[in-house]
Amino acid sequence: MSGRRTERSIAATLLVAYAWFYQGGGWNQNSRFDQVRAVVESGRLSIDDYLTYAPSTVDGRTVARRLPRAEAAKAVATASAALARPVTNTGDTSTFADRTYPNKPPGATFLAVPAYLAIAAYESLARIDPDGFWAGNLNLYLTTVLSIGVLAALGGVLFFRASRSLFPETAIADHARSTLAFGLGTLYFPFSTLLFDHVPVAVLSLLAFALLRTGAAMGGRAAAGRLVAAGAAIGMAVLCNYAAVLIAAPLMIYAIAVCRARRRVFLVVAGGLPAALALGWYQAACFGSPLALATSFQSGLFTTTGARWLGVFNPPRPEIIVRLLVDPYRGLFISSPILLLGVYGLWRMTGTRSTRIEAALFASIATAFLLMNASFNGWHGGYSFGPRYLIPALPFLALPLAPVLARLRRTGSCLMVISAALILLATAVDPQAPFDIPNPWTGYIVPLATGGSVPRPPHQIEGPVSANPQGTSEKFGFDLFRPGSEQTAWNSFNLGEILWPGSAMSLLPLLVALGFGARAILARTEPRRPGTPAAPIRRA
Repeated sequence: MSGRRTERSIAATLLVAYAWFYQGGGWNQNSRFDQVRAVVESGRLSIDDYLTYAPSTVDGRTVARRLPRAEAAKAVATASAALARPVTNTGDTSTFADRTYPNKPPGATFLAVPAYLAIAAYESLARIDPDGFWAGNLNLYLTTVLSIGVLAALGGVLFFRASRSLFPETAIADHARSTLAFGLGTLYFPFSTLLFDHVPVAVLSLLAFALLRTGAAMGGRAAAGRLVAAGAAIGMAVLCNYAAVLIAAPLMIYAIAVCRARRRVFLVVAGGLPAALALGWYQAACFGSPLALATSFQSGLFTTTGARWLGVFNPPRPEIIVRLLVDPYRGLFISSPILLLGVYGLWRMTGTRSTRIEAALFASIATAFLLMNASFNGWHGGYSFGPRYLIPALPFLALPLAPVLARLRRTGSCLMVISAALILLATAVDPQAPFDIPNPWTGYIVPLATGGSVPRPPHQIEGPVSANPQGTSEKFGFDLFRPGSEQTAWNSFNLGEILWPGSAMSLLPLLVALGFGARAILARTEPRRPGTPAAPIRRA
């Protein structure tokens, strides 16, 4: 199979996996989807009109009714019965000048707007109420797939290309295996099914690296275009998440190192200016100043008294670093042991002249995110089964895998299977494991996967698949809809549940599709061509 055909197969296989799951509601995705709806439906950035819902009875059935800002304030003041009490659907908010916004930069929202714009146009023609239960869930599902899911699948192709560029002497099959290990065996998989910003930052950062590397090896206008595009990708990453500056700084140093004509670095800076201006405009429009961060006006729930920086950061704690890596609570190497070989591969890269500078770049990015995460008061990531704040660094931890998988075939294959099985299990059950469960594997994911239930007073969470009962109109599960209702059963789902609702059998078609996809990718790749030397970078 040619490289292009392999890339198409990789994109298709990953997209099928990412599109298979709808993970339901949650503070993070609800706040973003509220803003997506506000932008498309009313041309506003504030989410006040999309934040509050109340139960209502139609034909004997309980439905959620969205309350615009003025109506919501009146309903809260007059509510008496618990069942009639309105609820907000997220706590991830910031308030400024009596308006409410997500407590995040707007990049992920902007990425999702085109998808929802098309969905809303169709629903307007078809006279579908976007506040209906099924419409609300399907709209968030399709918006996520058509933005985060598609971008994540293309990220797999980027990863494959970057791996081949870094290690041209390695067989194409091993590059494909490392890509599948990254795309299906790390936290990149479950968070490609959620409207979060971690995967967009990972993909945009990987794109910036690839453009810098190839741009440095070219000359003339082609090089200039790639360097400007690299800057644009870096800027978009920061527009998605402020923490992406931890990638932007090492990438700029890398650009200085690989571009012999230092003036070309200004092309990278120029490429990032539109995103910087967009971020400044957004922050001024929402929070009164181009320099006012969205997090500056968030709920005190997220801040810590006495924190040294921004109300949430203190010096990194060694014990948190350990927990982020090897503790069952959030350990990266617990859920993705294949990344241990990535660390080994990173060490091997330092001994090769042609990849030494890339090894330094990858190590600096991974270290920066690890230290940032260990400094953060919410280091556990809230509702998650793994260290989700490390996801932007995962491509750089996984890129060294290809030559290691070629060298350690049995060990690599074993760790790939274990990682993929663990990640698929968590993705199928509920990747948003509550933060107060000491071991999300033994206390949440495995009990649910085996058909049990997990108490979440005053209710129970039910497995074996799609366990999250929270919808797009709720702040917590069961806010509006009772246990056992149609709504709580279908607030999260996978496509196989169309045939086998609430059953582990719903994963069977996905497993078959992934098996065929992996076979198509791996069985037809080009044979090994040993002895090809690594191509050094030519300085632009």
